[in-house]
Amino acid sequence: MERNDLITITMNMAKKEKEYAESVKDTAKFFRHPLVKVLIEAISLDSEKHHLLFNVLAQLFEQKALAPVVDELLTLPKEDINIVISMIRDHIRVETEMIEMVRKLMDKVEDEDIRTVLSYIYDDEVRHHKLLTDIEQKIITKYEEKKEE
Repeated sequence: MERNDLITITMNMAKKEKEYAESVKDTAKFFRHPLVKVLIEAISLDSEKHHLLFNVLAQLFEQKALAPVVDELLTLPKEDINIVISMIRDHIRVETEMIEMVRKLMDKVEDEDIRTVLSYIYDDEVRHHKLLTDIEQKIITKYEEKKEE
């Protein structure tokens, strides 16, 4: 696919997600049940997040040469890189704890609606954990390569 097509598609997707986020947020106002209202608002926040992600993808596609994501981080001083790695590891630890806590809670709750919400949260936590561990691995791999140079 041509770079210009990628830019156009991701920009259009960003715009659609932004519009959808606002529309869903407006819909949430009609619900009185706190659980349904918050779930609808969460969907709106997800669409807002998607809007931000599509915007940054469009920006990356606009660049002539896409540098690997981690390379910019490796221009920092060694101490800062170590701080970032430590912070990411802390985030991974918290995500791991949250995954375990939500799993235990899901085992104890019988109400299907509440289990559905817990499952939604659980899936998000698992995705966050995977993203963070992938980022950590990329940073460590690149950092080790840089040290060998």
